Amino acid sequence: MNVVSVLTSVPLLSDGTLPPLVLAARWLAEVRAAGIAKVRLAELPPGNGCLPDLLRLGGITHLELERPPLPGSWRWEGRGGGQLLVQGDGAPLDGELPLHHGELPCRRRARADEALAISALIDLARLEDANAVHGQGDGASWPHILAAAGLGQAPRLPPLAAHAALGDGSMLGAWNPLGFARNLVVALTLPHGTPPRALVDGSGARHPVQVVEGPLGRELLTELTLDALACRRLTPDFDPVAGSHWEVSRTVLDNGRVRAEFDHLGQLVRLCCDSRFCALSGPALHPLLDGLPLAASATTTVLEEGPVRARVAVSRVSRQGTLHLIYTLHAHEDLLRIFASWDGEDELVIDHPTTHRDALLELGGEPARWTVAQAADLLTPPGALQRGVRWAVLGEEAGQHLALAAPRALALSAAGGHLRVHLERAASYAITTGDHGGGGHGLARRALALAVPGRSFTG
Repeated sequence: MNVVSVLTSVPLLSDGTLPPLVLAARWLAEVRAAGIAKVRLAELPPGNGCLPDLLRLGGITHLELERPPLPGSWRWEGRGGGQLLVQGDGAPLDGELPLHHGELPCRRRARADEALAISALIDLARLEDANAVHGQGDGASWPHILAAAGLGQAPRLPPLAAHAALGDGSMLGAWNPLGFARNLVVALTLPHGTPPRALVDGSGARHPVQVVEGPLGRELLTELTLDALACRRLTPDFDPVAGSHWEVSRTVLDNGRVRAEFDHLGQLVRLCCDSRFCALSGPALHPLLDGLPLAASATTTVLEEGPVRARVAVSRVSRQGTLHLIYTLHAHEDLLRIFASWDGEDELVIDHPTTHRDALLELGGEPARWTVAQAADLLTPPGALQRGVRWAVLGEEAGQHLALAAPRALALSAAGGHLRVHLERAASYAITTGDHGGGGHGLARRALALAVPGRSFTG
């Protein structure tokens, strides 16, 4: 085989994880266009069982590892059947070489410094590309995103421009920027005059609305189900419409599918999603500082009460800093959304104790997926901190579990049935005990849906 001699390094983010799939695919397109078939990898990322299949998409057949876990030359087969020749200059891919299938051991970095700006740019670029599908703009400047993530050189192109729905609210519409159908909540421009009590779509279906305070003033929230990349125009209606069943107070959030109950400190003491209870062994969302409970008073406030969205805020003030939690439920959704921010100097850990002490922790990044064993108990030193996590499941094969999905990468650990989110400044994620059909694929879709909300348009 004639292998191009130019060695290009496989790009990893600064926390040692694979880049988001949308960036990796564009990097692979550049590699294929350059005719490069051999690349170098400084260290193996978590979830590397997908690498052979991923790299073969770019026409790559040979991989050089700086720290190979196996001696000599060998073939590496991914979960999807793609094969790479590792450390084997000039050897045929189908030669008599040892074959390794699936995951290889990796070394995780102690600390990450990946800027959240990269994730924000990716989210914006996805929306730009979706806008282009509907004829609103030319799409995102992906070469600039690649350069910002350290995956290429910045070309001389116009900078990425954000597309925002403009208008006075006289024309309302909602659309789904993602390639799969989903139920979503959309923030619309508030029409002049008296706010409507409902919105009517082209099929005659009526949707409840809710007036809320947005980042730029008052907005109109509504929820509806849209197909992949679908748009729907909406007309204001001033007759009342039935919505979800809601129970909202400082100690309860319930939308008819999810019921979350809180104690006087704002910690989650009971969670039920679609009649499946989470097997908690203690209060969840329990803050720990240096392994000890955060000594702090709590103030709980109801921010919104439905019928589209309900939110409860908890502020816990201590000498070391202030922890802010916001619990959110959307109508007809089986997820409890959580936003946590911490202004202290030390890293705070948000603990979710369960009875799943012997279960494996299944994790997913983008596009990787891997499984780790949790530490036997809380006195045992925890395993390596898992970074770059977009979804996780801790539970039994029988169906009892705690599942987590996040719009941006999190750092997690697990020990003795305790699933812990490591909070340096802020984190956003959602938890559920409901059926996430499709295994990791279902949770990966949920994570993507959290990152890319429904959008409004005025065209």
